[in-house]
Amino acid sequence: MNNDLVATLVTLARTRGDDIAYQYFFEDNQPAVSLSYAELDLKSRKIAARLLTYFDRGDRALLLYNSGFEFVEAFFACLYAGIVAVPVYPPKKNQNTDRLRSIIEDAGATGALTSSKIYEIAQPLFEAETSLSNVSIIATDSAGVEQVEPMAWQDIHIAPQDLAFLQYTSGSTGSPKGVMVSHANIMDNEEMMKLAFGHSAQTPIVSWLPHFHDMGLIFGILHPIYIGAPAALMNPTSFLQKPLRWLKLLSETKAVTSSAPNFAYDLCVDTIKEEELANLDLSHWQSALNGAEPVRASTLERFYQKFKRCGFRREATAPCYGMAETTLFATGGRLMKTPSVLQLDSKEMHQGKASLLTEPAARTELFYDLTVADNTPTDNQPYYAVSCGSTWHGHTLAIVNPETKQRCEDGHTGEIWVKGASVAQGYWRKVEQTKEIFQARIADDNDGPYLRTGDLGFVHQNELYVTGRAKDVMIFRGKNYYPQDIELTVVEAHAAMDNNGGAAFSYLSEQGEERLVIVQQVKRTAVRKLNEQEIFAAITSAITEQHGITPYEVVLIKPGRILKTSSGKIQRQENKRHYLADTFDVLARSRGQQSASDKVSHPAKNTHYSDIEATLRTVLQEVVGLEVDRQPNSLDVDATFLSLGVDSMKAVRISGELMELHDIELEATVLYEYPSIAQLANHLSQFDSVRERLSAQEPEHSAQQATNSTATQYKREARALTDNMDVAVIGMACRYPQATDLAGYWQLLMDKRDAISVPNAVRRALCPELGQTRLGGYLENIEQFDAGLFGISPAEARYIDPQHRLLLETSFHAIQSAGMMPAELAGQPVGVYVGISQNDYFNMSNKAQQGNAYLGTGTALSIAANRLSYTYNFTGPSLSV
Repeated sequence: MNNDLVATLVTLARTRGDDIAYQYFFEDNQPAVSLSYAELDLKSRKIAARLLTYFDRGDRALLLYNSGFEFVEAFFACLYAGIVAVPVYPPKKNQNTDRLRSIIEDAGATGALTSSKIYEIAQPLFEAETSLSNVSIIATDSAGVEQVEPMAWQDIHIAPQDLAFLQYTSGSTGSPKGVMVSHANIMDNEEMMKLAFGHSAQTPIVSWLPHFHDMGLIFGILHPIYIGAPAALMNPTSFLQKPLRWLKLLSETKAVTSSAPNFAYDLCVDTIKEEELANLDLSHWQSALNGAEPVRASTLERFYQKFKRCGFRREATAPCYGMAETTLFATGGRLMKTPSVLQLDSKEMHQGKASLLTEPAARTELFYDLTVADNTPTDNQPYYAVSCGSTWHGHTLAIVNPETKQRCEDGHTGEIWVKGASVAQGYWRKVEQTKEIFQARIADDNDGPYLRTGDLGFVHQNELYVTGRAKDVMIFRGKNYYPQDIELTVVEAHAAMDNNGGAAFSYLSEQGEERLVIVQQVKRTAVRKLNEQEIFAAITSAITEQHGITPYEVVLIKPGRILKTSSGKIQRQENKRHYLADTFDVLARSRGQQSASDKVSHPAKNTHYSDIEATLRTVLQEVVGLEVDRQPNSLDVDATFLSLGVDSMKAVRISGELMELHDIELEATVLYEYPSIAQLANHLSQFDSVRERLSAQEPEHSAQQATNSTATQYKREARALTDNMDVAVIGMACRYPQATDLAGYWQLLMDKRDAISVPNAVRRALCPELGQTRLGGYLENIEQFDAGLFGISPAEARYIDPQHRLLLETSFHAIQSAGMMPAELAGQPVGVYVGISQNDYFNMSNKAQQGNAYLGTGTALSIAANRLSYTYNFTGPSLSV
């Protein structure tokens, strides 16, 4: 038997080299791209040989990839070379890099592996961040890798206790935790899943989960190699855009196992049309694994009822439990055995006691009685507890009082503790947390060491039922979110927010949806002049951008009303109870605001648009309103999608809906490129297929009828513009050595003078270390800057890179040379594109005064263009190249 996964792959490459390891499905109705065991082994050994010229064994390397074969090859290359892989979410353009920077610093990563496509995005982001500038980036799909002599099998040396990779848990950006997973952990967990799921080389699987997520990596990528069975893979974006693709892939490949978080099953029920069921065959699906977030009984029943006509069997439903700290899998049911769902007394559950309302023998075969639940008052509804099965392969589970660390009595809930060979080694470079979480012992008998999962649950007839979290951590779509991070984001989103005066928590709605709620105090000085709409938009936008989730409701309360302990700590669960009981002294609430604003349709800033665009705006308001749970006519067409609460998953879902509505191909990032309803409507109106489809329909809302003449004129101008795509330069300005404006530059050229010189006395005074004979092209008066003109304080201006200051001054002069003033262009779709490369000023300033608050924004190359857009209030594209 092989002792590690590398030996398993090498054996498959030697004995079954031509067999398919993975198939990747990129597009509908297009053949899959395949990767054989021999091809994977050879490519991984080539990359490994290349990596050994950059890294030493034991070094940490980030893996920045979209889902695809490039990630798989790079991950195995790291295993071959003895390099510790650190899979993380790949960066996007104009994305906040705080979490990525935190992981790099925590892991001590010396380099990053990526694809050529991601390299173009990552390289400028890394260069713009001083803390990341020393991290080398290697594109593993470059031509140079193919020419490398592959690493010899004989040079691969792996011990079971060696660290294989670091799995950074989703959640806190301030202090990310890297779970240390060894080769022995991987092999034990893979064997446990093989036993529990009845897997062999004849049991293919399907996965759309992200490769950097523990379930996507351990189950979707590594498990197929362990069992020697092919895997059909799909991009997560493809699933989110059109959930039907997942079930269609299962149907076509006849796979027996696939896994997903609970929300994915709900998406399938809610989005797949009745007429699309006829072509689905799910009769071969033996394990519909449901994990990574709380499993809802109502979801299980809804999914079964909808897809039973496709051959889906109730006994194929397979809730399971696990986490990165257990490598992945911890408990699960037996193959093709219908999971138990207990109906418990809700009031008793709040007291920590699992009291059955009906004996198991008297229960029906239903997971959840949807009909009765709809007509039963909430207070009388039972608590539905879903079994997540039992432990496997020599693992032990205990239910423990988290405070006393004593075993709980039968029938009582407590913290779930797990012991076994799949439990990871601890948290990277966090000795105290590792001791507390991974080396816990039960007080009664000193039994251990156990992993403290932080989850609550109970055991009934040797099966685990998970009931909640022991702490305040929230779970959305299978990812952990820490309330203190979200609370900090809220405080920083608007000046009217009171510091340490907010509580973030989640609750389960009657529809089975986990909802994020923010209760936040307002500063005393801001109460009288409260701009609720502005605050709600700022908070929603900040949370959506920085955390990727949308708050269901934001509640603003009077100062001093948030509930805290005597030591000043936020009592989140107590605040949650007060919110649900509606006992807060409320100043304003975002859901309440919606009902008032529903009556008013927000007018667009630009009234010059076509009937096609008007129809598209209405369609977009309907689609977006459905996703963010707001009335369509309450959505401001000029507001950013972020401020409307469109997070990354909703953005993908909206793009998929638009593709289906208009039969066009759209990138999943289209909402980031055209970040408002008005801008997206304008973009979509340029598609011929959209115009043809909509022109045959009468617009639902004829808001343009009153301004028909204006609209007609606009159409004429638009047609004229498309007929003549010439570009006119109507203004320019410049600053060159010995030429402070265009006239000076022209004279310099006419005189054929060389502008290279030694520094003058002013420049030497500014830069004492500059030699008197140092030749260079020196700009004049770089120390002079009218900060007040641009609304910048002198204190901040001191730490703004001269390049930024010159951009502001020169752009101002360029606009003036066009016969305009910047104020005339405010709010207009003016694009800003800036070429910029060096950040010497940051290094010099940081030496003089480290940690100054203005240095980060004042010197970041990535926001040079954004500074112009912000200062002049331009709403078009804004890119630093």
